[in-house]
Amino acid sequence: MKTDSFIGIKEVKKIVHLGTTSIYGLIKKGEFPRRLKFGAKSLWSLQNLIEWLKERKKPLIRLNKSTELCFFRTPFGT
Repeated sequence: MKTDSFIGIKEVKKIVHLGTTSIYGLIKKGEFPRRLKFGAKSLWSLQNLIEWLKERKKPLIRLNKSTELCFFRTPFGT
């Protein structure tokens, strides 16, 4: 059985390369994994963040049907 890790906003920002305002804006629109509240602390599931990132990464260009370059873009233009 796998266990999940939970991380705070500092780690989330490092992983997704977004600022606090952008993250909370996406949460409000339902476009980012929801946080879990533990008292005054907000934590995110690391597994949920990884899945969210995988869903949003799209190949920049394809060389042919079987080869993709290793460059990616996110919905945020980076």
